[in-house]
Amino acid sequence: MKFLIAIILSLFHAGFFSITHADDLEKALRSLKQKDFDSAKQLIDQAIGRNSFDPGAYYVLSIYYSDPDNRPHDYFKAYDYLILAEKYYSTLTTREANQLQKLGITPMEIQRQKKQIGLHAVQQAIQAKDLAAADRVIARFATLPDVVQKATEFKHEAAFDEANRANTYQAFQNFFVKYPQAKQAEEAREKYEQLLFKSLTADNNWQAYENFYKNYPQSPY
Repeated sequence: MKFLIAIILSLFHAGFFSITHADDLEKALRSLKQKDFDSAKQLIDQAIGRNSFDPGAYYVLSIYYSDPDNRPHDYFKAYDYLILAEKYYSTLTTREANQLQKLGITPMEIQRQKKQIGLHAVQQAIQAKDLAAADRVIARFATLPDVVQKATEFKHEAAFDEANRANTYQAFQNFFVKYPQAKQAEEAREKYEQLLFKSLTADNNWQAYENFYKNYPQSPY
C-alpha cells in the first residue's frame, strides 16, 4: 500500500513539476518578447537549476543571447546553447516533447534558429568589416552551408577591395592564389597580368620588353 501511494505521489509530483516547468518557459519567452531580459534570465536559470538537461530552457537561453537589444548579446554563445537544446531534445519523453511543441519549441524550430543566429553572426562581422570574425563564423557554423557561404563571400569581397586599394600585381596575385574559388578570381588575374606587364616594362625600352616576353611567355600582353 505504501509503495502504491509513493508511486502515485511521484507521478503527481512529476506532472506538477512538468506543468510548472512549462509555465516558467512560457513566462520567460513572454519576458523576452517584452524585452524584460532580467526576468527572463531569472526564469531560465530556475529551469536549468531544476534540470540541467532541459532542452527547452537552453532553447530559450539561446533566444536571450541572440536578441540584439540584449547587451551584451553573443551569437556564438546562443549557438552553443542551441547545440545543447538539440542534444537533449532526443532524450525527452513524448509528453515532455508535446509540452515544448505547444510553446513552439520543436527540432525544426531549433534548426531554423541555428541558421538565423549564424546569419546574424555573419551580418555582425560584415557591419564591423571584421575578417577575423568572419573566420570565426566559418569555423563555428561549419555545418550550416548558407552561413558559411555568406561569410566566405564577405571575406572574398573584403580581400578583393583590399587588393584594389593596393593596385599592384603582387596584391592581385596574392588574391587569386589565396582564393582561387572566389568569383573575383578571374578579374584579379586579369588585373595581375595588366599590372605585371605595365610594371616590368615601365622603362619602355627594347631590353625591358625582351626580358618580359622571355620570362612571361604565357602573358596575354
